[in-house]
Amino acid sequence: MPGLYTYGTTVLVRIRFYDINSQPTDPPGVSLEVRRPDGVKFVHLLTDPATPIARIAEGIYTAIILVNCAGRWAYAWKATSPTDEGSRPGEESYFDVKPTSFGECVA
Repeated sequence: MPGLYTYGTTVLVRIRFYDINSQPTDPPGVSLEVRRPDGVKFVHLLTDPATPIARIAEGIYTAIILVNCAGRWAYAWKATSPTDEGSRPGEESYFDVKPTSFGECVA
């Protein structure tokens, strides 16, 4: 969901996975890769206790991303091991964060 956000806020991203009959389905594993504007990448797995990923309902997952760097952020959802050919493999998107007078990314 492209959009323009403010430095230091959080962004909620969402994915829906479907089976071959277009019904919501939970894949065996879910991951989210996030790339900051400075190129630093983070991979979050649903199985990680500290993950920002949450299962909301069957096939629906969300994650909250803290934006600590101005510029274009990219993210990609993936079903880590789809069980059938109808499962949606994932989705890629991006959002932008307004520049600030600080200009640097915060680790």
